[in-house]
Amino acid sequence: MRNKLSLALAVTLMMALGATGVSGASNASKVVVTHATVTTAKKGHSSAISFELSNNTSAKIWLTFVSSPLSPWEMIDYDKNMTVKSSQMIAESSIKVLAGHSLTLSFRGQGAMLGSISQNFKAGSTVPLTLGWHSKAHPLTTLVTFSALVVKPAKKIYFGTMSAGSLKGM
Repeated sequence: MRNKLSLALAVTLMMALGATGVSGASNASKVVVTHATVTTAKKGHSSAISFELSNNTSAKIWLTFVSSPLSPWEMIDYDKNMTVKSSQMIAESSIKVLAGHSLTLSFRGQGAMLGSISQNFKAGSTVPLTLGWHSKAHPLTTLVTFSALVVKPAKKIYFGTMSAGSLKGM
């Protein structure tokens, strides 16, 4: 009875994961995220994300999103320097990372952000994040979950100007 229940649970879990387009965990372990941080922010405002990603797969991958259950929307972007008041964010649909290479998302150049966060982000706490990526070899989105440390940035972060209007916290 116990083995049948375990098998039924495993089949249900596999079906649920397959239905959401998540690839196997072995692929996720080949894309490694380190040094993840998000900036302090008040509820309803935006927070900048930074981390280092290593592509240890044998093919180039495309980073397609970084999200959190604590934010209703996210964006990967390019901003020359988010510590300059006249910064301008350009949304990107994906970021290519070649096989065997690393990518740093930061406040200068390629980065990511969360918008309209559902609670205050206080320095020293952690925030759950999920990264989505795919490749030709793994066309379904693979998810990598990790935690980011909330840090107070050394300089004020500006969330740029966007044609769709201003964001809270800019």
